[in-house]
Amino acid sequence: MSLSKSTTSVRFFPRWLWRISILYMMITFITYGVAFPIRYSQLVNSSGTTIATIQIIVEYFLVIVLTILGLMLVVRRPNEAIAVMIGISLPVGIPNFTGLSHLATKLHPIFHLPSGFIIITATSLIFVCLISLPDGYPRPRWLLRLIPPFLVYEVARYMLFFVYAPPEFERLRPAVLTINALFILIAVIAMIYRYRFHATTAQRQQFKWLLWGLIIVIGLIGIIQTLRLVSVRFGGETINLPLIASIVLTTSGIILSMALVFAITRYGLWDVDLTINRSVVATGVTIILVMVFMGMFILSQTILQQVLGENRRDIAIGVAGLVMGGIFNPVRHRVRTFVDRRLYGFRFDLNQLERHHEQADVSNPGAFTGKTLGGYQLLDVIGRGGMGEVYKGFADSKYVAVKVMHISHASSLESRRRFRREGKIVLEHPNIVKTLAAGEEDEMYYMIIEYIDGQTLKELLTQKGNFTLDEIYLYLLDLARAIDYAHAKGYI
Repeated sequence: MSLSKSTTSVRFFPRWLWRISILYMMITFITYGVAFPIRYSQLVNSSGTTIATIQIIVEYFLVIVLTILGLMLVVRRPNEAIAVMIGISLPVGIPNFTGLSHLATKLHPIFHLPSGFIIITATSLIFVCLISLPDGYPRPRWLLRLIPPFLVYEVARYMLFFVYAPPEFERLRPAVLTINALFILIAVIAMIYRYRFHATTAQRQQFKWLLWGLIIVIGLIGIIQTLRLVSVRFGGETINLPLIASIVLTTSGIILSMALVFAITRYGLWDVDLTINRSVVATGVTIILVMVFMGMFILSQTILQQVLGENRRDIAIGVAGLVMGGIFNPVRHRVRTFVDRRLYGFRFDLNQLERHHEQADVSNPGAFTGKTLGGYQLLDVIGRGGMGEVYKGFADSKYVAVKVMHISHASSLESRRRFRREGKIVLEHPNIVKTLAAGEEDEMYYMIIEYIDGQTLKELLTQKGNFTLDEIYLYLLDLARAIDYAHAKGYI
């Protein structure tokens, strides 16, 4: 059995930086919670209770979906830099496009500290994330030089348009956000360049999902901008533009989130993380149920108004809730089938696969058998060398090979540098085992490598006694092609 999780080395994310990322996300969620009653009060004053309720549900539905997806990536892939960056960017960047965190400052000025830091850094975080896809290494690296001057601009923007906002803030806001949009556009152009000239076959598949997501999002944003022009031209009395803008932003955020999740997770048939898959199912079910609830609420309220001549929201909410409860299981089943069979192309039930999976018994334990590194539990020792041991690793219905450095070598700075350098090697060749990730946990350095089940050449020679000249020629040809490829890439 071979693992084809990835075709590139994924950049390791330090544990201390992961903890800071979790703290960063928690602070963001606190500001969103504090901003909720303030935002709702603003909407009630401007649009009335009914429209305000619908709009606040739409806006915070986006926050909830992005939070679930973001936390799932950060917690499930703590050692992969790109997964953590995406996980942070989803809930921090998209809702703060309109400065949602800033509303917390209306409760107390002390919230200027967390809100300011979030708003100032959000765009730069998205920028770094985009130019680092799909492996966590920013390319071209010179683009990182644009971040310091942009952060200076962001500090000035926050001070001028949030802390000391002039009366004409609303009129100038689109022009100011245009600079942020152009900054992100630079990252998108870099992504397209990387896709065309430097991406591997697997990376192109990943980029395809993301680029399609970005195209759809840009189209939706173009629609809302067109509606703004129409509203200005005709007075804006026939449409509720803020509500439409909230719906469009929510739709854009969900589409982009799904595209990013698939760009990370859809590597191959057997490399589907059940948690990620079921998070996609949960998101789809939630979207459908919210739409059904809102539709039934509006329809019931309209019918009751015509029949009873009065507004009975309590009955309308009850009817909508009963309908939503009645369709929950059928909707969940259909969405699960659609995700498993249409999006992932499976012909089986992932829940059934997980229930019937039996982990292999350990027959050749080592010093670290049973320990978890990089999210994989170490099983049998399958190889030993001068630098360390190689274990068979298992997680989420898939196997990998985990190379662990000897503690004696880990104390050497030069050995650690060589080990990290080896973990960054990116080679795409059918005769070369792929390095999937590398990292360090509890002062143990490791590499996660593609697992190939079968006999070694030595075992095969022992079994057969000798090879024919034709067999020797074929083996040497494969070996020579692998060496030639590695030499062309500058590693030999």
